[in-house]
Parts: sequence; structure tokens; C-alpha cells
Amino acid sequence: MSSTKLILLAVLIVVCVTYHLVVKIRKLSLAQFVNVTTSASGVIAGSSTIYTLITSQQVRSLLGEDVVITLFVGVAAVIWVSIQQMLKP
Repeated sequence: MSSTKLILLAVLIVVCVTYHLVVKIRKLSLAQFVNVTTSASGVIAGSSTIYTLITSQQVRSLLGEDVVITLFVGVAAVIWVSIQQMLKP
């Protein structure tokens, strides 16, 4: 994992933990913290994959447009579910 992705992951985890502590005014259990961190990893990995699908001509030519569209929709769903998991009570 590159340093940029690690920094983004750390920022996202801090924002989500702060959201749970300040907005919801409650303590996070270990299970909830693990849920937030793994979901943040899903968002970062999904964002990276979408960025690669959009910017890399080599990937698009190797996979074909139909597969790229399918991957894009699947990765968008992973990001959506990860965000829902981070924000759930």
C-alpha cells in the first residue's frame, strides 16, 4: 500500500471514529472500531480501483469496456456498503 493510501486510510478512520464519539456521543466497542477500520479500507481500496479503471488506458484495453463497466458498478457497490457499515449505529 502506498503512503498516500495509508494517509487517506488514517484520515478516514479518524473522521469516522470522531463522528461516532462526538455526533453519536457514545463509546466505540472493539467490534465497532474493527468495523470502522475494515470499512475504511474498503472505501480506500474501492476508490483506488475506480481511479485505476478511469485513468489507465492499459487496463481498459486489456479488460474490455464491458468488463470495466461491470467492475466499476461492483466497486461502487463495495464503497457504498463500506460507507453504510461505517455510519451504522
